[in-house]
Order: sequence, then C-alpha cells, then structure tokens
Amino acid sequence: MSKQKIIAYTDGACSGNPGPGGYGVVLEIDGTITEFAGREEQTTNQRMELMAAIVALENTPSGSQVVLHSDSAYLIRAWREGWLKNWQRNGWRNSKGAPVANQDLWQKLLELEARRSVQWEKVAGHAGDPRNERCDLLARMAIRGQLPDVKTEPQAQGHLLVLNKDEDTVMYVDIERHRVTKTISVAKNPHEVVVSPDGKWAYVTCSGDDLVLAIDNDTREISKRFSHPELHFPHGLAITYDGQRLLLASTYSNKFFIFCVPSLEIKHIFTSGQELVHMVALASDERYAYIANIKSNTLTHFDLEKEEIISHIPVGRGPEGVAVHPDGSVYVANQDDNDLYVLAAADQRLVQTLKLGNRPIRVAISPDGRYAFVSNRESGDLSIIDCSRQREIKRIRVGVWPGGIAFTHSGDFAYVANNKTNDISVIDVATLKEVDRIDVGIHPDGIAFFQR
Repeated sequence: MSKQKIIAYTDGACSGNPGPGGYGVVLEIDGTITEFAGREEQTTNQRMELMAAIVALENTPSGSQVVLHSDSAYLIRAWREGWLKNWQRNGWRNSKGAPVANQDLWQKLLELEARRSVQWEKVAGHAGDPRNERCDLLARMAIRGQLPDVKTEPQAQGHLLVLNKDEDTVMYVDIERHRVTKTISVAKNPHEVVVSPDGKWAYVTCSGDDLVLAIDNDTREISKRFSHPELHFPHGLAITYDGQRLLLASTYSNKFFIFCVPSLEIKHIFTSGQELVHMVALASDERYAYIANIKSNTLTHFDLEKEEIISHIPVGRGPEGVAVHPDGSVYVANQDDNDLYVLAAADQRLVQTLKLGNRPIRVAISPDGRYAFVSNRESGDLSIIDCSRQREIKRIRVGVWPGGIAFTHSGDFAYVANNKTNDISVIDVATLKEVDRIDVGIHPDGIAFFQR
C-alpha cells in the first residue's frame, strides 16, 4: 500500500444564503475517524465551505500530508487554477477589480496550507460518497442547532465481498492484510452483490437457485432468503443511497423488481418487454435507473420518482456493463461490439464510442468521477477511460476473464475479480498499475467494497 496520508472531507451549507450556516468535517488520521461541526447565525454557503477546510487543516499537525476532499468548485478551483496567486498579485482584487470576497478566510487558509502539504481534490456532491454525505449531514444538523460533540472512533475496517460462482461461496477479504477472513456457503451460482450505504447489509443474487439473499455483515450470516415465481436467473442489483430500495434485474423472466429493504418485500415488478434484462445502474441523484438488456441491444431508461419506464434506448450489440457518471452521463459496455458507448446526461444521445479490448462486460466509475474502469473478459485486461476527455488512456493486464470491479470509498484502490485465475487484482489508482493479487475462491465474479 502507498504511504499513509491524512484524509479530510469537508462541506458547508447555508439556509438562505445569506442566512444561518453550518459546516461538517470528517478526518481520518492513523486509522481513527474524527468529526467536527459548527455554525454561524448569519453567513454564506461559500464562507461555510472555507470554514470547513480551515477547521480540517487546524486539526492536522504542521508538516503533515493532507488529501482534502470537497464538493465546492469555488474552494478547489481557487487552489488548482491559481486564483489565489492572482488575487494576491492584484492586491486581493479579482479580475473585475472588485475586492475578493472572503479575503479573511482565504488568508487563514493560506497560512495553514503553508505549513502542510495539501492535495486539493474535488468530489461530486450528493453522489453517494459516504464521507461527503456525512459532512453534508453534519453541516445541515449544525444549521438546525444540533451540534454534535466531537466524535472520534477507530476507522471502520475495509472489506471486499467476493462471490465465487463455481464453489457457491461468499468471501470476506480484509483489504489491509489482503487475506480472506470468512467464507460463507450460499446457494448456487452467486452472481452479483451490493452493500447498503451503512455497510450493514449485503444483498446477493444466486442465479442458479433463483434466490436473493440478505447477509448481515456484522454477524456474517445469511439473514433472509427470497424466492418468487417470476424470479428467473436474478442478476444485476442497485441500492438507493437511503438504503431503503433495492433494484434487481431478472434476466430470463425479462422483468425487474423493486424491493423494500432490508425486509426484501416486493414493492413493484415491471415487465420490460426486452430480452435478457441483466445489469442495473442508478443516476447519482437517483431520479433515473438504467437497465442493460443483452439480447435486445437496448438500455431501459426508468424514472424512479414516477416508477415508470421512459424509453428503451438503442445501444450496441450485447450491452451488459452499465454505470452512471456523477455528471449524469451513462457508460455502456457492448460486449459483442467490443466498445463503450457514452450517452449524454440530458437526452441520452450517443456522444462517444470507444473501441476497447475483447468482450467488455463491466464498467465502474471512480468515486471522484475521473476514471471509468472497464473489464475486458476475453483479452484479460482493464481499460482505463479518462472521463473528462472521454478517451481510453491505458490498458492494464490483469488475470484471466476479469469481471466485477469495485473501488474503495476514497478511490485510492480498485479491485478486479479474475474469473479464471481465481484471484483479485489490486489496482493503485494513483499510478494505474496492478500492485498485488489476492487469492480467493473458484470463479470469483461479483464483488463489492464496504466499511463497517
């Protein structure tokens, strides 16, 4: 693993702008998580974003290395694009000659940054990043006057859940020690897995026995088994950020289900009219879901708010992998055309087609939205897509038949399940290199990361 750094997440909020405001901070230092929150009676959203960053740096040692994540373009661009240097050079006046807003806070940040090595990272707001969402919650609680005490606790342990299709097991893998810590026997052909946002529950499709399982990640035991007459080869899964709705694609019945979780009670069953309904992805704002239909060569566009199908979008041949970027654009891996479609957020029109390796089957977007990783099953490699330029920038050789992909919440590492070499490739996202392999079970495919 790379050298330990202090990880900071910050967010600010304001009711009225100007009006009552609050900020939230989450720090990880030497494996311990500490949270801070504060409020001001009359302020602005921008001042709260800056205050959050100030509080974060004030609570890190001088000389430390800090990776600070914020969803504020105002804060991040000021450092990355040289705004601060220009403002100082111009006597704290902006390009229009007007005094720079919040000069007092910028000067405080400059003082703090000068005594530390700070890496400023933009994170997509309200896109499901657990620490960004926690900072937002702390800030909004502070606005309401619900100031929590400073909370310090050990860092939650990071694990992978790995589904081994040919030995019917689910494995827990400790990502720090790179070893399996628990193996659970499940039903036939465990295929896909998602984890609830709080890390408590894992939901697994066992395609060979037409079952959905709920696994308690605290006890590491199966809590519930669900079957249904219209559940034929259950496959792709997605879960909403509130952890209350589970979407599932049933491949051979050509239907998709919406469950209430953790009870696994059916909320709705939809007949899509498409063939081989396979994988599901959610937009970051959770307004829409997208379902890949392998045989129909379409992508179902589903309105989650109205709970109705909007359209079936023609894509390439054999669409399987699908992921939604934080900006709303949709990435579809067409396994029979060996390419990746990029669809526009506004109207789902095709804006880019990228030729990849042989038989691309899975797509995953890094938490910061910088990269899309695509596993090419037949060529045994991983395509790395620069999302801002919408082009492939590298291919990484991994194991035989790579499939499922999972990122850590911080986005520092990605993991790829290699179906035929029975191992997991560990990818250092900073260097875009495979740095290790972890031995698991027979034919690993579905994979998910969680902290608990």
